[in-house]
Amino acid sequence: MTRHIIAGFVVALALCTAAPRASAQAVSEQELQRMGENLQKALDARDWKRVVRIGERVMEARPGLAVVPYNLACAHAQLGENDAALEWLQKSADNGYAGIASIETDPDLDPIREDPRFKVVHDQVQAARDKRFEVFRAAAEEADLLTILPPGYDPQVAAPLVIVLHGSGGRPEPVAEVHKKAAGEVGAIIVAPSALRPLGDGFNWTFRDEAEWMVLHTLERAAAEHTIDMDKVVVAGFSQGANMALEVGLKHPEKFAGIIATSGHWQPAIMTIPEEGKRPRVQLLIGGDDEWAWTFKEARGALSGAGVESRLEIVPGVGHAYPPNSDERLERALRFVLGE
Repeated sequence: MTRHIIAGFVVALALCTAAPRASAQAVSEQELQRMGENLQKALDARDWKRVVRIGERVMEARPGLAVVPYNLACAHAQLGENDAALEWLQKSADNGYAGIASIETDPDLDPIREDPRFKVVHDQVQAARDKRFEVFRAAAEEADLLTILPPGYDPQVAAPLVIVLHGSGGRPEPVAEVHKKAAGEVGAIIVAPSALRPLGDGFNWTFRDEAEWMVLHTLERAAAEHTIDMDKVVVAGFSQGANMALEVGLKHPEKFAGIIATSGHWQPAIMTIPEEGKRPRVQLLIGGDDEWAWTFKEARGALSGAGVESRLEIVPGVGHAYPPNSDERLERALRFVLGE
């Protein structure tokens, strides 16, 4: 299952397209946050009845949300309650849901996919996506791209490239700085795009299609502006950025020599491992106290089982953060995924 509350409940609130009605249940922001966290846990556990209970309470408080009714549609579909599933999916679309990739690929919606009402919702979501993506792309093409050149960079010599993706609510500068020394040691250029969609003091990779386009656009732009060794391109990321790195890197194996995912969250339903041909090497790095460490263990098993060269490093005593000695760890990771 795709975990549709991509970066926690705050993102769902950010996607609210209509103000709460005067008759909506009075719920504090703190209580709403707590319900959102519990909803995420129910989704992760595939506890569909609990998803319905919590999700419906959330919608009473915030009837304009778009992501939560999508999750309710998934839950009802899995419970065999197809009419309720389609009603909530329609509600999601009416509230502006534009996640066409989820609508088209989410296996949780398979029980209702052949219903004629599903196509109506699909087309509505597609139209919203097209409008949303047009606006995003125009902004992305004008956005600045943080670039760090390695010491002694010679534009006459092709250099490796590391595309670094920040996490939810993050910004390009901190993650670029974390990778700076390691990239410099292997003579690699760093480029770090912004997700552009505001969240807190930073930005969020709210839509997977936007993240995919941004990574590929960043690669094209870097290649146009610098001398890049196209056989040595790495996509790296932290947290939500790690998720995007895994998804995009595995989806476009011909473009990437390697993937470095730090403190991410393996999602096999959307992170499809190429069955043959060129496959990037994958370095998985996560703290032992990170709640998603178990998913990286699953990722390592899946990658190894598919014949993909991969390494997993779990750092004891570290939570959801870059581990100590990141310079050394990331340099080892870069040399591994570059085949050095």
